[in-house]
Amino acid sequence: MKHMPPILAALSAVFLSGPAIAAVIGSYTYDYTSTGNRDGQGFAQSAAGVQIVDNGTIFTDSFEFGGLSGATIDSFELTFAFSGAGPTSFFGLFPIEQWNASVGTTNPLDTSSFLLGTLVDDNSPATGFVVSGSTGDEADVFNAALANLGLSFSFAENGIFNGVAAFDLASVSLTVNGTAASAVVPLPAPGFLLLAALGGLGLMRRKSRTPASV
Repeated sequence: MKHMPPILAALSAVFLSGPAIAAVIGSYTYDYTSTGNRDGQGFAQSAAGVQIVDNGTIFTDSFEFGGLSGATIDSFELTFAFSGAGPTSFFGLFPIEQWNASVGTTNPLDTSSFLLGTLVDDNSPATGFVVSGSTGDEADVFNAALANLGLSFSFAENGIFNGVAAFDLASVSLTVNGTAASAVVPLPAPGFLLLAALGGLGLMRRKSRTPASV
């Protein structure tokens, strides 16, 4: 089998690797149980997790993902594992206990936030809370997360049990979707012309080295 000239082989490996495909580029989990990897941010902890009480102090925490600097981030997805957050209403008439999850920025001077949804015990662990650069508050939070390489989250109770409602948060996970900074970028059209020219040059050099037949 004929071998490709070294310079042509090297360029082929770099330029012909195909387009970069968006995928999961970061995954982070905070375990708030008493034996987990995250403290209670000032709230009590047990084997069930950190107990978040509607006492006037909003529970908030944040993920930092500075290690993804230079990556192309398409979206964030959060998952919450919890217990004791519902029922959410009295026969569907009015809210008794309603814990809402929101995301915000990690910049203390920026108060932008986006409501993800309501926590319901039957849905735990609750998945599919996606933040992307769509429109409105969601886009503001998404762009701030890209700029600061961090995303905060918080919980607030909006039912009628003000001051007495509580739930246990076992864990929060963040998945970052996008393209890693080291992903290969497809070669533009002029690059393919250069590659072809180098290939032709290599072929001419091989022919010039071939002894003439007698």
